[in-house]
Amino acid sequence: MAELEQFFDLMRQGNTLDGLSRLMAVPPETQEPRVTLNMILYAPGEPQRDEVVSHEQERHLTLLATARGPRRDLLLYNLGCFALFQDDVMEARLRFEEVVAEQPGNLYARHNLALAHELMADFDAARAGYGDVLAQDPGFVLSRLNLALLDMHLGDLAAGRDALRGLVREQPDNMGALLYLCRALLKGGQPVAAREVLGLLGERHDWRHYPDLRECYAFALYLCDENEEAEAELRALLAEDDRNRFARQGLIRLLARRGAFAELREHAERLHALFPSFETRALVERLRQL
Repeated sequence: MAELEQFFDLMRQGNTLDGLSRLMAVPPETQEPRVTLNMILYAPGEPQRDEVVSHEQERHLTLLATARGPRRDLLLYNLGCFALFQDDVMEARLRFEEVVAEQPGNLYARHNLALAHELMADFDAARAGYGDVLAQDPGFVLSRLNLALLDMHLGDLAAGRDALRGLVREQPDNMGALLYLCRALLKGGQPVAAREVLGLLGERHDWRHYPDLRECYAFALYLCDENEEAEAELRALLAEDDRNRFARQGLIRLLARRGAFAELREHAERLHALFPSFETRALVERLRQL
């Protein structure tokens, strides 16, 4: 269970990148049921994962009928997490409210309750909820992260970015905070902000271990018109993971920029095969007409 404890501690610190990386790296042969379930909750996508969560939800509801005390609170918390996974935000809010009523010091439940409020567009309640978490534990950095992202969502990009810059200065080893800052800077598509991203990554030596940060690097290069370097990075990402949607879409843009339509069509067809949509079908059809 040490892996799960490390995962939750990293998440509390706001280092979601390292937390999820460590969780997903647990070998299948050593996975305990709780580890496997959390892997499913934090990496949805496969149809059978929905079935596993639904099964666990039914099992928890059965156990809840007779559970009391801390055991009941744990079941309620898990049910709230299952509801978030299923996008049933109202159910999640109700479950986390029950846990907080019984365990006011359960900061994970408080944080998730604030998140549920945010997802329901009750932004004042969300901000107050994250504030309650930080009032009890200023080191619960995940709530600080969410407050910064909430500021950006509500249009205050400067405040959100400044808060993320502060986190990165305070915790230079927090790769999750660095990722959120890089994404926040790149959000506007401005070369000046992209240069800041290149500078942030240039100050470190370990970011290349993280595909998410390499995607930020490639996009920053693209925004700065450093096309050859961006293309090389995107091709390297695709060589490691053929299903990297961001890298393939980025490469398509670069190929279009230099008029390499024959190869562009190959990548567009591959993108449509992996992630079919109206947009990808329309792109393929346009390219076939050239």
